[in-house]
Amino acid sequence: MADESNSNGGEPLSKNALKKKLKAEALAKAKAEKLAAAPAPATRSKAGADGGDNEEELTPSQYFEARLRMIAEMEAAGTSPYPHKFHVTQGIPAFVDAYAGLESGRK
Repeated sequence: MADESNSNGGEPLSKNALKKKLKAEALAKAKAEKLAAAPAPATRSKAGADGGDNEEELTPSQYFEARLRMIAEMEAAGTSPYPHKFHVTQGIPAFVDAYAGLESGRK
């Protein structure tokens, strides 16, 4: 171990510097093995990426991109994805009168 030298001129590395170097090499090797073992990302069609049936297979960044596309499509169609106003068709007194006879927990 003592014969390990740095790239500055052949001086032997200190014990701490050698440990740091070996740890960095081990981490780099582990990262490279992990990347090699990971399956290549499959290309998805637009329908598959945001169709809903493959949401569990999407990475967080792919899911985010699909959401951004969906929002852009809604805005292009003239629909607000996050409306600030909701149209009310029934007032609170009418709602209470209509559903007062239901038992608790019943739909």
